[in-house]
Parts: sequence; structure tokens; C-alpha cells
Amino acid sequence: MRITFKSVVLAAAAVTVFGAVAPSAQAITWCHDYTLWEASARKINENQVGPRTDPRHASRPGLRERLTALGFQCVKTLGPLAPGADGELKPGDAIILGEAHSGFVNRQKRIDHFVQTPGAVGVARTPEDAMRQPNYHGGQTLVDVWNFTREGTAANGTTFRVTPYRNTPVEVWRRVGDLRVTVTWNTATDVDLWVLEPNNTRCFYGNSRTRNGGHLFQDVTAGFGPEEYQMTKAPAGEYVIKVHMYSRPASVRTPTQVTVVVTRNAGTPQEVSQTYNVTLTNRSDLVEVCKERF
Repeated sequence: MRITFKSVVLAAAAVTVFGAVAPSAQAITWCHDYTLWEASARKINENQVGPRTDPRHASRPGLRERLTALGFQCVKTLGPLAPGADGELKPGDAIILGEAHSGFVNRQKRIDHFVQTPGAVGVARTPEDAMRQPNYHGGQTLVDVWNFTREGTAANGTTFRVTPYRNTPVEVWRRVGDLRVTVTWNTATDVDLWVLEPNNTRCFYGNSRTRNGGHLFQDVTAGFGPEEYQMTKAPAGEYVIKVHMYSRPASVRTPTQVTVVVTRNAGTPQEVSQTYNVTLTNRSDLVEVCKERF
């Protein structure tokens, strides 16, 4: 039996009370937690992710460290209210404003971000509950984020109105790599992505980080993906991409349709993608999708 990160997360996530969660579960407390959850394809979350310089989070990796581990790199920094800044964003980017705020770029090239709810700072919420809060903002532009206004009442009873991110530069973090492969499928089955690298190295759930630099980010064991492979700097040679039906419950009676997206030069102006469709029918089916040579 395989014990995967996903199974551990699901078990932890079962501890919920009225939308709040135990600190060990997937939880959104502030913006960086939400950004990490989105950046990991809604698979990974670490409650109160923060910079090491912040004493509240001194024992936890910062958002930049976690994004780096997921294959992201800082590809550019945009000055405050830079003209045309939104045109620099791509779906799947994470943005970081100084040390104080962050967000995620959705498929419409707009920013989704979570701000701690006034009066409930420090409350750990399930991701779904966080997105129901009034301070969750979906589909905003960078200008919207820069102009975000916070209103409140100070201890002395006076009201205040501030735009905390107005003069803050934005770091754009993106997955950049010579080769990226993303696999999704349409049934509650366990489909595995295999990439056979040069020197007969296989990157798969049992060898998720290879000496060549390949990295499989998720092992999804009950559908529907995604599983994603990335090679940042590809050693010369041939890369053979395969999909494998690891298990198939008896309750699944239809063939599994697998979508494989192969991207070269990911995150660069030379990015190009090819989509393949594969059918898996039986347990242990193994299908070669394509070959890529560098």
C-alpha cells in the first residue's frame, strides 16, 4: 500500500469545526497560506506560512522557500503601479508584494488573494471557508491590489483608511523549465505519470526527484489529477512520457480518459505546448504518450 502526501492531507482535513480547522490540517490563516494552496494545485498547505524574519512564523519555511520547492522562480519584479503590469502576468503565477501580501493568478490572468478578516486575525479556516469571507478577493487586477483599501477603528476610537500595498513592488513567481508535463483524468482512479529520462532514469511516484533534476510534484491516488513533472534544465537526451493505470476500483465501469499537456520552455516567451489524449481501460495499462528530445 502506498501512503502518500495526499492521503495524509485528507486525513488531517477531516478535523473541521464550522469552517475552522486544526492547525495541522489544510488551513488558511493569511494571504501566503492561500497563495501556497493555489500554487500547489490546491494540494499543499502549511498553516501560517511566513517569512523567517517574522517571529510568528520563525519555525516555518517562508512562501518564497515553498514556491522554490514547487519549481517556481522569481522571473521579474514590477515597480508600484507600473504601466502595463497586468500584461506581464500569466495564469499560474504567484505574486508577492514585499513581505506583507501575496496572491495567485487565475486562468483569466486576474489575481485571487485573501486578506485576513478584520476581527478574526489568526483564525485558521478551511480553504473553502476562506474563499467565502468578505476579504477574499477574486479576479482583481494588479492595480486593484495596489489600491486595496483597509478601513477600521483605532484603539482611541478614531477611524482610519489606508492603502497598505500602494507603494510596494511586486515579485512575479513562475514555474520555469525546459520540460513540463501535466496529467489529468476523468475517473476516480489512480493514474500515474512516468517520465523516462536519459541514462534510464525513471521519474515516478517511487522516485519523485531524480539526479538529473526531474521532479514529480504530486502523486494523486484517487483521481482526477493533476500530476505534474518538471525538468528545469534538461540534460541532453530523450525523454519518454508514459501514463500508467496503477489501480482501478470495481465501481469504475468506463474507460479513463487521460489528458497530457507537454510544455517546452515553460514560463518563457518561447513556451510551446502540445496536448495528447490517451485512454486507459484496465489496471496496469501502460501507454507511451510521446518522446521529447533535448
